[in-house]
Order: sequence, then structure tokens, then C-alpha cells
Amino acid sequence: MAQSYLQLLSVRGVTGRFNKVFDKIPTIYQNHCALYDADTDIMPHAIAGFVPRPREFTNGRMVQGIRDFTFNVTNKEYELTIEIPRKWMEDDQTGAINQRIDEIAETWQTFYDYQFSQLLINGATSTYNGWDGATFYNDSRTIGGSATIDNKLTSAAATSTTPTTAEMQTAVRDIKKQLWKFQNDQGNPFNAAAMGMPKPIRFVLPPDYEFPFKGAVQSALTGGGDTNVFINVADGDVSPYLAPTAEATKMYANVVSGSRKPFIFQKRTNLEIEIDNRPEEVAKTGVVAIYCRQRYVFAYGEPRMSLEYTWS
Repeated sequence: MAQSYLQLLSVRGVTGRFNKVFDKIPTIYQNHCALYDADTDIMPHAIAGFVPRPREFTNGRMVQGIRDFTFNVTNKEYELTIEIPRKWMEDDQTGAINQRIDEIAETWQTFYDYQFSQLLINGATSTYNGWDGATFYNDSRTIGGSATIDNKLTSAAATSTTPTTAEMQTAVRDIKKQLWKFQNDQGNPFNAAAMGMPKPIRFVLPPDYEFPFKGAVQSALTGGGDTNVFINVADGDVSPYLAPTAEATKMYANVVSGSRKPFIFQKRTNLEIEIDNRPEEVAKTGVVAIYCRQRYVFAYGEPRMSLEYTWS
């Protein structure tokens, strides 16, 4: 009888179930990251400086160079190893083994969002730097010939650190104004093309800010019955990994409508799942082992397309 249970927990069966569940789980990181497939361990990202403005053609051509901001991103390796006792398989009457396989898929898929949220949380911390060598969220960076780029803003909420809908609308207004101001290395508006597109900004919010945000940008009318001018200005994603830490007082705004992105998800290999259900190994150890492994990395991309906003 034990052998029949081992046959049910086959590589093909487990992989098929795993992938079916894995593909159904929604994630938020893909809304904010540029997605790259790497074919080497270390992948160069060639971020060129911006093209200068055209000039009046008067007394011949003037050759103008473009800055090179190339940087390298090194992949990391992640694994998850689970052992399922043989007795569980023999005694399972409620589908618990399949539930464990489902949970492995859920855990790995949501781990991506946890790691993405850690990028946000640590973005203003020393050593968590962007490609220009400054902390990703920084109030005093310059890039090339740009003015100061301050992508850290703070505002007070009337009730502790929980904003009202009106306060959230003010924050959305101030954030959009700030993102408009950022300059490229030539001193010209960096987000000019992206900010002109529909819903150019996408927020990442802790759960406490979900409904004030929805009231601010999704309600057709204000509390006084007037037309809500903020409707459809931005979209938002809720990350449970921003709470209940101090990051529950912060939210993050990302410009996602341009060709560049504020964050990077670089994948070296697809997710692998292997099953060790050899009868002789199970007889010796008393467990069936499930091995998951993948090489990839999250990294900071374009700092002029992201902003940290703290409620005090």
C-alpha cells in the first residue's frame, strides 16, 4: 500500500499541481519591475544618459555625447526543501498532502512580493544603493546635470499616522508634482513622457491606507458631492509586508508607464521542483522530500521613477 502512495506523489503529479496553483496566485511586483531574463550570472544593465535637446543649426554640427550609467546585477540562488513524512501519506484522508503542495506554491509565489517589499522598506537605508551609488530613496542626489532629486517626502496626518481621504488626495497631488520636477542628466524633465500617459503612477500601500487611497482616487464624487478631480489619477497595490512594522507609516509611489522602471526583477533560471520518492530512500528516511530552487534577483532600477512618502 505504501508504494501506491509514493506513486501518487510523482514528479509529474506534484509539478502539475504546483504549477496550476502557482500560476493562479496574484502578485504585485510585476506591476513595478522591469522583467529581464538573464543568460549569465552577472548581467550588465546599460542605462544610457538622455539625449540632449536639439539646437539651432547655425554654423555647423556640434557632436554631443551621451553619458554611460552601465551597472551590473548579480543573480542570487534560493531554495526551499520540504519533507513529508511517510505516515502522513499513508493516513491522509482529507487531502492534506495536496494542501501542503498548494502551500509550497503559494509560499514561493508570495515570497517574490515579500522581497519586493523589502526593496521598498530598505530603500532609504545605508548600503541599499541605486546604480548611482546613493541610497535609492534620497533627498539630495543629483545625476549628471540634474537639479537635486528628492524622492523622500513627509506629511503629517491629523489622526496619528492614519490619513483621511482628503489628506490622501493632498499627498497624491504633492507626489505627482514632485515626480514632474525630477530631471534627467541633461537638466530636462525626466518623466515628461511617462507622466502624460493615463494612470502613470502606481502606489504600494500598507493595508491601513487601502481605503483612504481608494476614496481619494476611485470615488467619482467627493464627500461634499463635487466631482473628484483625482479619479483615475493613480492605481495602487496593497502589500501586507509593509505592516505591522514602522513601514506601516509609509507608502510608495512608482511611475510605471514609461519604458524604464524603478525596480528590476532579473531571472536566471525558471523555478525548479524535484521530488525524491524513491522507495528505498523513503524506506530509509521515512519521508518524501520536495526540493524547490531558482536563481534570480530583485534590484533597484530608476530612482527618478519612485518616491517614498512617510506619514508622521
